[in-house]
Amino acid sequence: MGQRLNIEIKRRKDNKVLANSYYHWSAYTSSSLHLAEEIIENIYEVIRKEKVSDEIKAIQLLQTTGAGLMEDEYNKLNEEDKKYCSLATNRNLGLISFTDEGMEETRSWEEGRLTIDIDFDDKDYDFYGNKNLVDFEVYFQIDEEEINESYEEEIKSGKLDLNNLTKFEFSLEEMTLNDIRLFMSKLDEIENNNGLFRVKGTDLIYQIIY
Repeated sequence: MGQRLNIEIKRRKDNKVLANSYYHWSAYTSSSLHLAEEIIENIYEVIRKEKVSDEIKAIQLLQTTGAGLMEDEYNKLNEEDKKYCSLATNRNLGLISFTDEGMEETRSWEEGRLTIDIDFDDKDYDFYGNKNLVDFEVYFQIDEEEINESYEEEIKSGKLDLNNLTKFEFSLEEMTLNDIRLFMSKLDEIENNNGLFRVKGTDLIYQIIY
């Protein structure tokens, strides 16, 4: 993983990815979490307003981050849908695709990905509750043997205690908005432990990208 982030918007009822966006410098754990939070905070307003297709709503959600459509993608919209969409200004703010070809090209660039799973039919969207929204893949996954080799001196000196790492009780594949905010609140604590943390249900150790 590295710097190129891909955010995908997926419709829950049929697992169809409706749009994605490429961010040139955002495949770091902190910036990815902030972008996910920004999108999720806008879900309710976007899915309940204009009577447009789910694809356009997915594009609008990505636009809340500052992203815009690449010109060749924008030109494939009909004139009515163009009213709800904007062109990209630069790759750092995000380049949106919605065609199969465009989305596949974005995937070929990615070094980190997060997928936001949305029920577009739920007009009373409870994104603060227990709905599984985000499959988060912006981290390193390391086995304990490798950690022991890489941080041998810190472990021996007591500066790093692998039994006392921050541990999350949620799955990184099924994060709610509250989970994202909790993760964000623990980033300084995690950085103080060489960026290492744990999650429930696995003996693996994870490391944030920063």
